[in-house]
Amino acid sequence: MKALIFDVDGTLADTEDAHREAFNDAFAEFKYNWIWDQALYKKLLKVTGGKQRIRFFLEGHDPDFLAQDGIDELI
Repeated sequence: MKALIFDVDGTLADTEDAHREAFNDAFAEFKYNWIWDQALYKKLLKVTGGKQRIRFFLEGHDPDFLAQDGIDELI
C-alpha cells in the first residue's frame, strides 16, 4: 500500500450544497415549508449530524413542531 486516505465529508469534494439541496428536497417531499438557504445552512453546519441539525433548526424556527408525539422517530 502506498497511500491511505481518510475522508471527512467535504475533504475531497465540496458536497455541502448538495446536502443542503437534499435536505430541501426531503422537506418538500414531506410537505414541510422549511427551506434552508446557503446563509442558514452555513450556520446549521456548526451542528454535527443530520438529525441533530434538524432538531436545532426546529428549536429556533418551528418549536411547536417539536412538541408532537413521536418527534424523535420522525426526525
